[in-house]
Amino acid sequence: MTDYIRPELDAEDIALAGTIALNKFRSYGAPFNTAQLLIDLCKTIIRLVKEINEHRAARGIAPLEVFEV
Repeated sequence: MTDYIRPELDAEDIALAGTIALNKFRSYGAPFNTAQLLIDLCKTIIRLVKEINEHRAARGIAPLEVFEV
């Protein structure tokens, strides 16, 4: 398998993540719908990881490591 160096987030990416998170909390009416927000976030992450691993497999790159948070 080929090693792949993952790109790091820069300050602009981190700021964008904060903006998106605040907008989502406002639209879901946090804190009352925080569970639904987290479920949607987890589903998006799972979908993206599956897609990434398919692309990595097609290029002979090892799948992403799994980290428990």
